[in-house]
Amino acid sequence: MQWLNDRCQQQLDAADQANLRRTLKPVDMSDGRTMNRNSTSYLQFASNDYLGLAAEPVDLGVLQLSLPGSGASPLVTGYSQSHSVFEKSLASFTGYEAGLYFNSGFTANEGALSTLIQSQDIVFSDRLNHASLIDGVLHSKARSIRYHHSSVDDLKKRLEKTQPSEGGQRWIVTDAVFSMDGDIAPLAEIAQVARDYNAVLYVDDAHGLGVFGEKGQGSCHALGLSASDVDILMMTCGKAMGASGACVLSQQTVIDFLVQKCRSYIYSTAPSPQTLEVASAQLKKLMLADQRRQYLKELSQYLFDELAARSQQGLFDIQSESHELQGMHHPVHPVIVGDPAIAISLGQYLLEHNIIVGVIRPPTVPQGTSRLRVSLNAAHTFEDVARLLNVIDSYFAKSS
Repeated sequence: MQWLNDRCQQQLDAADQANLRRTLKPVDMSDGRTMNRNSTSYLQFASNDYLGLAAEPVDLGVLQLSLPGSGASPLVTGYSQSHSVFEKSLASFTGYEAGLYFNSGFTANEGALSTLIQSQDIVFSDRLNHASLIDGVLHSKARSIRYHHSSVDDLKKRLEKTQPSEGGQRWIVTDAVFSMDGDIAPLAEIAQVARDYNAVLYVDDAHGLGVFGEKGQGSCHALGLSASDVDILMMTCGKAMGASGACVLSQQTVIDFLVQKCRSYIYSTAPSPQTLEVASAQLKKLMLADQRRQYLKELSQYLFDELAARSQQGLFDIQSESHELQGMHHPVHPVIVGDPAIAISLGQYLLEHNIIVGVIRPPTVPQGTSRLRVSLNAAHTFEDVARLLNVIDSYFAKSS
């Protein structure tokens, strides 16, 4: 084992030298807007709990009447009535025939794409797609072509130049909201391109569910799209819903095929009935959170405007091109400083002022785009955001 330790240590040392090493830092959630670490309370702008639901207690009856474990894979005895009810509820809410629940968004994307896409197909993927989408396409063994980020024109050019193998199918795979920038894909235009070129459209709306659309139905719904426009939709339960897991939504035949063939579904122990009961309870809360959604939209607009003003002064970049689409502002906002050492320094400075913000560096984001990822939720106040901005201003004033 010494050779393995040596190899790992060598690569860890290299990550240290490049300011790219990641660490685990335990925290305790408090009330959604704050976190506790080592008995110190911090104002947090780092979680994906956009509506603040994850920090709210669940009805104890939900927990007392459901089992803490499933005991088996879903195709043996692990699939319960709780699983079925949630899948049908989310499918009905989003306008799809059926859904299939996975342990996480990563396993949902990787499993669904690697199962549904065949080796003779050809896949067109956004250059900034989530790692789970990239891995799912890679494991399908199909040819993959990446188009420029959110560029419908580049997508069209690549579709026109490339034909799938005999018996193959074109696929277009994209995030709806890109989680490191908070920018929104031009889904209506992409859906039209998919129709024009007879391509299957797969959309990951992990960060849109609960934030956008009537009753929080998501990005596709907010942009006027339905199940007839987006063939396969993936939504996670661990972000705005404040639960855990994820669901792939599509026609019943597609879901049935996944049950037969998807290895990450078949060979995993099913999540507990308790997990699904919590998800069902949280989905109901999400549907009723219109007031929180409106408040979050106003808060996001305020932060975006303030960051944009500072960006124009040359303090940092915010990549604002597609952050706003048809009046939609996502609660994730990047503060792009480029150098990972500066990102770490700014993150540490905020920490010293009792503020936690995610510090994001390569390979999660492209080289030269290290950043702070500021994530709002409905528990934040305008005063909280002003405090964050004041500390950021103080850092750059000190550094100039």
